[in-house]
Amino acid sequence: MDNRMIWEELNYYKQHHALLGKHPAFAEFRRRKDLHSMSIKQLLKRKQQILDNIWRVGNEMKRGDKPHLNTVRQNRLEGYQRELADINRVLDE
Repeated sequence: MDNRMIWEELNYYKQHHALLGKHPAFAEFRRRKDLHSMSIKQLLKRKQQILDNIWRVGNEMKRGDKPHLNTVRQNRLEGYQRELADINRVLDE
């Protein structure tokens, strides 16, 4: 599936000389670009939201009431942690 998405990106670029942008790797670039366009106030607000989300997902995992959701929760937690690191990096600049 991933190879198919990469092939679509390359084929589109070959024909149109522009990025299609559907591959998940481009979502990270868009998110980082959005972070750089935010004001300090917006970044601080988003940082607090991310911290709250990390706390919430951590509590859901500690409870252990739905172990079949642990992989989804772990993926969400890792995504929040990446975004928090990006926000901290932008704020330090």
